Amino acid sequence: MNKYDSGVMAGCLVRDGYVLAEREEDADVILLNTCSVREHAEKRVEGILGQLKSRKASKPGLVLGVCGCMAQKEGRKLVDKFPQVDLVCGTHRFHDIGSILRKAIENGEGVVDIGEDDDGDGNYTGLMGKGTGVINAAPTRRTGVIHTKICAFVSVMRGCDSFCSYCVVPYLRGREKSRPSAVVVEEVEKLAGSGVREVCLLGQNIAAYGKGLDEKIDFAGLLEKVNKVEGILRIRFLTSHPGDVKDNMLLEIKELDKVCESIHLPLQAGADRILTLMKRRYAQNYYRKLVEKVRSLMPGASITTDIIVGFPGETDDEFKETRKTMEEIRFDGAFIYKYSTRPGTKASSMSGQVEGKVKQERIEELLALQRKTSEEKNKELTGRKVEVLVEGKSRKDSSSLFGRTRTDKNVVFEGEDELIGKLVDVKIAKAGPATLMGSA
Repeated sequence: MNKYDSGVMAGCLVRDGYVLAEREEDADVILLNTCSVREHAEKRVEGILGQLKSRKASKPGLVLGVCGCMAQKEGRKLVDKFPQVDLVCGTHRFHDIGSILRKAIENGEGVVDIGEDDDGDGNYTGLMGKGTGVINAAPTRRTGVIHTKICAFVSVMRGCDSFCSYCVVPYLRGREKSRPSAVVVEEVEKLAGSGVREVCLLGQNIAAYGKGLDEKIDFAGLLEKVNKVEGILRIRFLTSHPGDVKDNMLLEIKELDKVCESIHLPLQAGADRILTLMKRRYAQNYYRKLVEKVRSLMPGASITTDIIVGFPGETDDEFKETRKTMEEIRFDGAFIYKYSTRPGTKASSMSGQVEGKVKQERIEELLALQRKTSEEKNKELTGRKVEVLVEGKSRKDSSSLFGRTRTDKNVVFEGEDELIGKLVDVKIAKAGPATLMGSA
């Protein structure tokens, strides 16, 4: 979603006559698109702002902006703390970055716009049509550092209504709002016409798509419509809250030829007591049955997840339950994080905060486990042919090509440039925890 939003801002600025600089050092405007999900992300931004302070001092006229979730959360505090910041653009104002930038240049002082036209119910003007749930169209730059020429992100909804006790997303991105299916399909059609062959549909909780729309449609229905777009070869999506995944959604993933058999199901914890404290709306038994249902319908499907270690009050035994769950489910991949206190969330005031050393030990243990599991699962593909959508040249070896399987496995192989953008059968010769190596 952050990459997509960066594309929106870049597209708006290019439309307004700006040109993307090839090097950061050459830029007259530098915008940081930020995240507030974890404290570490905010600390990185603060460090970068410190580094840019000297550059701004040596380059009169350089405009420095902070955008996104950290901007939405901190607002004017950012300008007060970092005088080198000229503009602050919140999550609801990406589409208007051009006018915000002009104000900053004209005023010569910090301009803060975080969508303060909130009606009190989480509805903002801007990318969201106020009170309608419509995300209005905005130019999106699809190539360069934001997207590949072959694959592109498409936002189909924004916000989240789950209010998990550790998460700031509902407070910073608002409540769930969906784009009408016709608007989504039109965007996908334009992408297909420009040479894009894979789209990844985005939503903070995409399984809840359709909420607030006049048309009667859910995510399964949207998948069916996007699947009909000519020129698109593959469809992916992120991210689904396990509690909102419906049977018809899984059936469409199985039946629709372009929808990839790859689903991200954030577990977060393996102990029911912790899941309850997290306000995750499901128990471990429900989650396991959901995984079984996915694998029963699509035996070759890949399932990835998110895990948080060191949630307030998590005991050693409860951590072991998470490890056991990972061992038994055997995820294809997992994003594993240390719990990070987020001011304003319910978990931030919970007792039993776990000390940093314990969190570090737990995350290292799970990372090692997942690396081993990923490598073992990838090695099962050795000697087999897999269908790969070729996205471009390998970043580490320009003589090789890079692509992904339908189950979202990275594949590197030797081949000619004319294969880029095409589906190719690749025989896997070698497999590691993150990458498959093969030959066409």
